[in-house]
Amino acid sequence: MATQWEYKSVALAPKGRFIPTFETGDLEELLNSLGRDGWELVTILGDEGTANMKFQLIAVFKRPR
Repeated sequence: MATQWEYKSVALAPKGRFIPTFETGDLEELLNSLGRDGWELVTILGDEGTANMKFQLIAVFKRPR
């Protein structure tokens, strides 16, 4: 039987008003926490944002169901 997966997406909002920056310590803490729960990072997608919303990244994770 093939492995079945469940997925989780997490929005990563940058800090800074005009130039988006991400705190690497915060990101590492998030990744380590999810890793302990069995989640594996699959990809990080960029969202350019709109006039009303800021740029953000979406991290996608998976783990066996």
